[in-house]
Amino acid sequence: MTLEDAADAVRAYIKEKGYEGGRYRSEWLDIVDEAVTEIRVELANGPVVFGKAPVWGEQEAVE
Repeated sequence: MTLEDAADAVRAYIKEKGYEGGRYRSEWLDIVDEAVTEIRVELANGPVVFGKAPVWGEQEAVE
């Protein structure tokens, strides 16, 4: 997964969460911060990262 793919995934996640729109930029940044926090928790709790199992040591990733 490239950085661009990851950014697209975050954008899709935030869009799915919904954003009513607000008057202030800080409201949007609060929503982004909340979404990133939720994503970090999910990544920390699960062994699968972006749909692929982690690679340990010399093991090759399975595509």
